[in-house]
Amino acid sequence: MHENDIIFRDLKPENIVLDQTGHAMLTDFGLSKEGVMDNYGAKSFCGSMAYLAPEMLKRIGHGRAVDWYHLGILLYEMMVGKPPYFSPNREEMLSNIENNRILFPDYVS
Repeated sequence: MHENDIIFRDLKPENIVLDQTGHAMLTDFGLSKEGVMDNYGAKSFCGSMAYLAPEMLKRIGHGRAVDWYHLGILLYEMMVGKPPYFSPNREEMLSNIENNRILFPDYVS
C-alpha cells in the first residue's frame, strides 16, 4: 500500500483476518487515503481512539508513519492484551497518547 502512496490508518485486531492457509489479510479500507507521498499529506482526524497516533491528535498532518505506529500498538496489544495507553476515560486516554511514555510489563523482554 505504501509503495502506491496509500495509507491504511485503521490497523487494529478487528481489521485483520486470516485466510484458510493462515495468511493475514487486512479488511475495512474505509479510512484509507490515496495519494499520500509524505508524512503531512493527510489531515483527517480518524481512526480508533486507542490507536490514534500523536501526530493525528496534534492535527499537524500525517502520512505513512501512522501505519507504522499502529503496527507497534497492535504488537503491544498482542503481547499484553490491551493497547498501551488505554483508559476507559476518553480524555485520559488521549492525554496518555500525547504525554506518556510506553511502559512494558516485566514479562515482556
